[in-house]
Amino acid sequence: LAALGLSAVLTKIPKVVLAGVFLYMGVTALPGVQLYERLWLWLIWDPKKYPQYDYVTQVARKPLHLFTLFQFSCLAVLYALTKVPNPYISVIFPFFIAFLPLIRKLVPKCFPSVWSKEDLKALDK
Repeated sequence: LAALGLSAVLTKIPKVVLAGVFLYMGVTALPGVQLYERLWLWLIWDPKKYPQYDYVTQVARKPLHLFTLFQFSCLAVLYALTKVPNPYISVIFPFFIAFLPLIRKLVPKCFPSVWSKEDLKALDK
């Protein structure tokens, strides 16, 4: 509601400045995101040098990296849906977002040999 009253002031701020503020906020928030931290693990070749996060100590390396790849694939699909110029395909975006919790619930049922329920519980923390 306060933004409505400040709309006259907000229109005077250049869009580049707002984009910079949001970029800064996004980049500074990345270190606390587990997916981001697990992506960095791909660059560490020696598992002994992995940071001692709870999920690193509780989950084996292969299921950990496969889950990271699975989540990154979902993120790539979401990004691709935003970049499709066809409006009939890009309308799928909100449905895919709504479908993500169902995908997560189906993972242990569809891939029980890859991820155990204990692995997924540790990765969900």
